[in-house]
Amino acid sequence: MADETNLTKRERQKLRRDQKLAEQRRLAARARRRRLMVLLAAGLVLLGAVGVVIAGQLAERAERAETARQAAQQLEALGCTEAVAQPDLGTGHIGGQELAANPPEAIYPDRPASSGRHIGSVANSGVYDQPVDERFLVHNLEHGYVVVYYDDDLPPAAVEELTSFVSEQLGAFPKLVAAPWQGALPGDANVAFVSWRTRQLCEQFSPEVALTYLNEHHGTASGAPEAAVAPVATEAENPVRPDAEGPFLLPPEAPAPPVAPTAPAPGQPTS
Repeated sequence: MADETNLTKRERQKLRRDQKLAEQRRLAARARRRRLMVLLAAGLVLLGAVGVVIAGQLAERAERAETARQAAQQLEALGCTEAVAQPDLGTGHIGGQELAANPPEAIYPDRPASSGRHIGSVANSGVYDQPVDERFLVHNLEHGYVVVYYDDDLPPAAVEELTSFVSEQLGAFPKLVAAPWQGALPGDANVAFVSWRTRQLCEQFSPEVALTYLNEHHGTASGAPEAAVAPVATEAENPVRPDAEGPFLLPPEAPAPPVAPTAPAPGQPTS
């Protein structure tokens, strides 16, 4: 501290003010340095987090690209077509008496259908072991679903692989249904991947082909008109759900109920 002996009162007051101001500036500078260190540390943490996110995104893209590359190499050996765009058959609901007059083969000229008129309800996500009316599942497609059909010619081991794959992927791809196809799929195909206005047929099942199809055609990536607004169907009260009793078919596909035998009229002999 400066010697104040020979200073006037005014000079001593000025000196003390200057010293106090210098101390305030020193403390403010130290506080700024501390804030800067905190912000720098936070910035480094944020930068690291952003780096981790970016690295994760890049790794995911690389993994998808590798899966797609492997799938492309397998297509010929698996008897698979490319994922092919299908004609737009429009939308709209059918119900009541219209159902019997509009079976799938009448309203879908090329099956499995990827668009067209459909039942007003959807099927719950999941793996079915009974056939599901195609007119339900076309409505699912309109909501951004991928439907995986398989027919009776797919070997049991491959069916197990397919259904296990779909069960495992429901977390990442919740709008997903697997169901047996009634009859034979087109050509030599035993598996069909279907989304809104897109379809891929394969003779054999491949997880790489299936995963690539999901990556490219599930949810909003499908271009389905209601993919972004329709929630995943998991209602416990929905009659069309994997744990309900099937088959899930409406007229005219539904099997006719058994006819109860009629009692003979009084006096008539029984057969």
